[in-house]
Amino acid sequence: MMNNTNQILWKISLALTSIYGPDDDLEILSSRDSFWNEVNTGITALPVEILTGLPETSSRLVKLGYEERLQKYLNDIYGIKDKRSFISVIRSFFEANKSRESFDSKRNQLLSLCAADREKFLSSIGKNRESVLYELVNSYEKTLPPAGIYAFFISNYICLCRIGLYFGYLTTEEMIDIIHEPAKEAQKHYSSFKEFGISSIVGMQYYFCEPKLNEMHQRRLLSSLTDRSSYWTNLAWKTDL
Repeated sequence: MMNNTNQILWKISLALTSIYGPDDDLEILSSRDSFWNEVNTGITALPVEILTGLPETSSRLVKLGYEERLQKYLNDIYGIKDKRSFISVIRSFFEANKSRESFDSKRNQLLSLCAADREKFLSSIGKNRESVLYELVNSYEKTLPPAGIYAFFISNYICLCRIGLYFGYLTTEEMIDIIHEPAKEAQKHYSSFKEFGISSIVGMQYYFCEPKLNEMHQRRLLSSLTDRSSYWTNLAWKTDL
């Protein structure tokens, strides 16, 4: 049976394909040469930078740079400016998610059409935002599991909770507690880190209405799945949570 450390690492690992991305996580993990050996031999206390995914530094200027970048990210994506707005976003994060509902609605619509009718319908939309979204759904509807782009929202929720820990909006215990159910949902609806990651990246593409998969997102997904120090190359998908 996996220990509590592996369970926590599994849960926070789902943030790798968030909008914020895996770069800081991978930098931290690659700098800790003995980290996975310590995990395998029973490490019990995880460093703060592992939990938050943000490198520790003794430089005040570097730290200020991190915090400015994080604050801009929180404000630009979620409108979060302080603890109060953070808690509000966290509490309603999975409620009435328009992007996910939009993807699922378009997917169901296309699935109800035969090949000829689908092609005719897609040709009739014209070139606009809706046509881009329909083409995205059409491209991936057979690739993704029934849960579709749910992974994208789980990934971003867990990333947000980790940032909340960094700013002191959540305690370590609170962060670990509130990411448990979304992690269980991920394990329930997806069959592997790869399937979860692909679904999340497609969700990001849909969220930003990008006709083609962004090269940076491709690189990030590949690094998350193949880097020797990555969570996803050192943990089992079927971990007992």
